[in-house]
Parts: sequence; structure tokens; C-alpha cells
Amino acid sequence: MSENKLRRVCVMSIHPKWANEIYQGVKRWEFRRKAPPPMVNGQITQILLYETAPVQKITGTFMAPFAITGEVEWLRLAIERHDFLRGPGYGSLTHEDLIAYAQGKPITAMSIQAAIRWEEPIDIKTARPPQSWMWCDLPF
Repeated sequence: MSENKLRRVCVMSIHPKWANEIYQGVKRWEFRRKAPPPMVNGQITQILLYETAPVQKITGTFMAPFAITGEVEWLRLAIERHDFLRGPGYGSLTHEDLIAYAQGKPITAMSIQAAIRWEEPIDIKTARPPQSWMWCDLPF
């Protein structure tokens, strides 16, 4: 008899609009005021994507192989240098949106790669969905 093993994973809440752009490959950067500490240190690469209302389920996954933290203007330059052939990859997120989101403080930009939308979303059945991100023990 096989034993179900739980694996601790990072689940990020993302609005359906941004989730769709991630799955379409249009949005290649995710921005957070506070990213999971292991992500900033390069220890997390796989993220489960929890779509907020009205979906309210984990709909897929993406890889975030690296993250950088800094002021919006500095991040813009770093991202443009990184993605100079493909464009910045913000999707429909504007530079003004980022400035407003950051509120004058440093934020973290996570690169997004290999986004996959699952055919069957997962209901994580938590009392509260993640505000920004959370750890979750799932059987994988």
C-alpha cells in the first residue's frame, strides 16, 4: 500500500485577469510587496497559481527561477535589460500601476516561465484563501 506524502509548496493568489495573461505568456513578471523569503533567496522555483474570485481555485503552476527586489525604476531597468529582445513582459500592467502598487517602497519582481493551466483546477478548501501567498501541504 502506498503512502501519500505531503509536499510543502508556495501558493500565490493572482487575479483571474493576470492569471490569464500568465497562461498566455503575455505577463512574464509577477510583482509582490512581500515575496516568500525562500523565493528571494532563490530556494523556490515552482509556484501554484490560486485564482481569486470568482474562480477561487488553484488553476495551474509556473516556474519562477529568479527574483529581484528594488525600487520600481531600478526594477524597470533590470527587467528591460533582461528581456531586451522580447519586451518587458508586464502584460496589461502599466508602469503607473507598478508605481501605485509599490507605494514608494521596494517590491520584488519574479520571473515567470513554463506556466501551465491545468484541465482540472484544485479546490484547496482552506478557511481563508491566501492574501498574497501561503504555504500549503499538498499530496504530490
